[in-house]
Amino acid sequence: MMEKKFDIKYLIGKNEKESIRRIKNIKQYENDVINDGWILITIGNYEYGSMPLEDLSEGFELLDVWFKSFKEVYVQLQTTSKVFLDYWENPFDFFVFEKKDGNVFIRYFKRVLPITDGRVQKSLVYGLELLAETVVQEKSFFKIIQCVVNSFWTEISELNPILKDHIEQFKINL
Repeated sequence: MMEKKFDIKYLIGKNEKESIRRIKNIKQYENDVINDGWILITIGNYEYGSMPLEDLSEGFELLDVWFKSFKEVYVQLQTTSKVFLDYWENPFDFFVFEKKDGNVFIRYFKRVLPITDGRVQKSLVYGLELLAETVVQEKSFFKIIQCVVNSFWTEISELNPILKDHIEQFKINL
C-alpha cells in the first residue's frame, strides 16, 4: 500500500551562508553564489537526498535550482494536469507530478538503459524503474511547495537584505 506522505526539507551550507552575507550587489550574487546545501524530499516511504546530522560547511545540492524548479511545477500545475521535472544533475532521474480528482500523484523514476552481455548499452530506448510514489491532496501539495519555496528565498533575503527585492521574483505569490 502506498504511503500518503510528501515533504521537502532543506539546509543551506555554512560556507554558503557566509558567502551570501558578504554579497555587495545582485550581480555578484548571480555570478558568485552557488546556493549549495542539502535537500530531503519525502515521497511516500522513500527519501530522496539527505539531511546531515549536524550543520556542515558545504552541501552538494543546488538549492536555488531545486526551488526555481518547484515553483515552475507549482505554476504549471495550475493550468495543466501533468508536469515532468528532470533532475538536471542526473539525466536518468525524473519526477512526475499529476493532478487528478483533487489530488496530486507524485512519482520518482529512474531511466534504465539496456544491458547486453554485462555491458550498459547506449540507447534512446530505455526502461523505467519507479522508485517512489505517493498521492496527496491537491491543496496540501500546493501549500507544501509554496511554503518551502518561499521559506528558502526568505532565508536568503534574511542572510543579506540587499537581495530582498531581487529574490521576490522567485517566490510563489498568494
